[in-house]
Amino acid sequence: QYAGFLGYVPRFEMIYTDLSAVPVEEINATTQAWLRTTLLTQKYSHNPTALLAHFKDIFQVALETTGRNFFRELIVYYLLLTHIEPSQFKTMLKEVTTEEEYLEALAVHDSIVGEWEERGYHKGLEEGIQKGLHEGIDRARRETIQMGYANGVPLATLCLLTGYSEAQVLQIIEMNGQAG
Repeated sequence: QYAGFLGYVPRFEMIYTDLSAVPVEEINATTQAWLRTTLLTQKYSHNPTALLAHFKDIFQVALETTGRNFFRELIVYYLLLTHIEPSQFKTMLKEVTTEEEYLEALAVHDSIVGEWEERGYHKGLEEGIQKGLHEGIDRARRETIQMGYANGVPLATLCLLTGYSEAQVLQIIEMNGQAG
């Protein structure tokens, strides 16, 4: 019934770039500060220690922007990924900001932490993070299977890449209507 509309549905090709392999110089060449902040944060997001080590670089770039519309999100992301203590976060923040910027960032930080405490997020935070990580990994594995199968990757290779058994890979392929 909707077949006439299929010609108007955009088709996008998924491109995956492993930012951990992209040189910092290449990311720093990006002129848009928020994009640079986001890319640097994503580059180190897999390693909380590295993310903390690059705190100064990332937050100084973030503070270069004028509206700071995503500053709250950056702080939330940092807090979730690093599990940094509020006092340590404040100390690190003070080292990279002017007094005015510090007060602004501190207000955002305290607002976030206050909301989390009010809603009881600390109790379920670890469980939620673990669940989200597992779901994300599972989704990535399923996408790997789907794209690999669609591009002729052998079943044994798909099993090796995802860690799934042959039966699990076949089930995922069948669920997506790709078997044939």
